[in-house]
Amino acid sequence: MRLRDSRVARFFPAIVTCAMWLYVLSFDPPALSPAALSPAALSPAALPSAAAPHVAANATASTTTTLWSSVFDADARYYAMGIAMIGGSLIAGSTPLGGGVVAFPVAVLVLGLTPSQGRDFTCLIQSVGMNAAAYTLWLTKPHLVDGEMVATYVMFGLPPLLLALRLELPPFATVFTFQLLVLEFALVYAYVDLRARWRVAAPPPPSSSPSRRGSTPSPLRRTALATSTALATHTALATRVVSALVGGFFCGTCGSGSGILLYAHGALAWNAMVPPSRRLSDAALTASSVVTLGLLSAVGALARALTAQVTREVYLCWGAAAWIVCFGAPLGSLCLTPSRQGKLRGLFYVVAVGQFVGFAVLKMRDAAAAWAAAGGVTAAVAGALMGHEAWVRRTMGRAATATATATATATATASARRPDADANAA
Repeated sequence: MRLRDSRVARFFPAIVTCAMWLYVLSFDPPALSPAALSPAALSPAALPSAAAPHVAANATASTTTTLWSSVFDADARYYAMGIAMIGGSLIAGSTPLGGGVVAFPVAVLVLGLTPSQGRDFTCLIQSVGMNAAAYTLWLTKPHLVDGEMVATYVMFGLPPLLLALRLELPPFATVFTFQLLVLEFALVYAYVDLRARWRVAAPPPPSSSPSRRGSTPSPLRRTALATSTALATHTALATRVVSALVGGFFCGTCGSGSGILLYAHGALAWNAMVPPSRRLSDAALTASSVVTLGLLSAVGALARALTAQVTREVYLCWGAAAWIVCFGAPLGSLCLTPSRQGKLRGLFYVVAVGQFVGFAVLKMRDAAAAWAAAGGVTAAVAGALMGHEAWVRRTMGRAATATATATATATATASARRPDADANAA
C-alpha cells in the first residue's frame, strides 16, 4: 500500500507534533541563557532593579515546575492563545496568511509579549501548522503546489529572513507594520475575489474580426508578439524575485509575509504577464504559499532555537497552541474548495479589520504619523488596484483581438484549401 493511500499517514504530523509537545512541556526552560543565570549575573548589582525579581523567579521556577503546569494552571493566561488558534489554524491552512495573522497580534497585544517574542512564537507555531498543512496537501492535492514558485520564494527569501532576525526594530513600528500588512492584503484579497466573481458573471467579450479576411500576420508581427511575450515573462520572473526578498524580510520581522507576497504577486502580476498555459489558479497560489511559509518558518524557528534566543514565554504560548494547530491547519488545507474558501475568506476579513481596529484603539490613539501612514498606504494600494484593473482590461482586450485574428486566419486558410481538395476528389 502506498503512503498516500494509507489513512494512518494523514495523522503523521499530529503524532509527531504531539509527541514533541509532551516532551517539551515536561521541561521548563529558563527565560535567559545559562550564562545570564549565573550567580554573578543574578546579583542585584549586576541587574536592573526591575529585572532582578523576574529573572530570579524564573530561575527558581525552572527547578520546581514544568511548562505543563504553567500552561494549564488554573491561573495561567496562555489558554487565550489556544482558543485564538482554533480559528487561526483554519485560516493558516486555507489562506496565504499563515497562523501569524492571529498568533502575532494575540501574543503582543493580548498576552503582552514583545514583538520579537511574538515573531518567535509565530515562526514556531507556523512550523507546526503550515508544515502539517503542506504535508496534507502533498497527500491529497499535490498538483496544486507549484514547485518553481516555492523554490524561488524560499531561496531568495532566506537571506533577508536571517538578516531581519538579527535586527532590533522599534516595537511600535514592528507591530504597526504587521497590522498594516494584513489590512492591505485584505484589500488585495477582496479585489482578487471580486474580479473572479465578475469574470464568472460577465458575458464573454464579442470577438472582433480582422480587417482583411484571410490575411496572415507578417513575420515581423509574429516576431514582435514573441518578443513581447518573452519580455513580459522575464519581467514577471524579476518581480517575483523582488517579491520573495521583501516577503522574507517581513517573515524575519514579524513571522509572516512570504505567503502574502507570493499570493499577491501571483494573482496580480504573474497571471497577468505570462501566457495562459503558465497561469496559476487561486487554489494553487494558496497551496504554494502554505508550503513556502511553512519552510521559511521552520528555518526561522530553528535559527532562533539553536542560538538560545527563544524565551520561556514563547514556549508557554507554543505549548498552549501546538496541539491544536497540528489538527486545525491540515483541516483548513482540505477546505481548498470554492464554497469552503468563501467562508474562510469571510472569517479572515473579520479578523483583519478587527485586529487593526483593536490595535488602533489600544496603541495608535494620538499617533498622528501612524494614522497618516495608514491612510496614505491604504490610498496607494486602492489606487494601485484600480490601475491594475484598467491595465488588465487593456491587456485582455489586446489578447482577445489577437486570438480572434488568429482564429479567423486559420478559418480562411482552411476555406481556401477546401476547393482544391474538392477538385482533386472530383
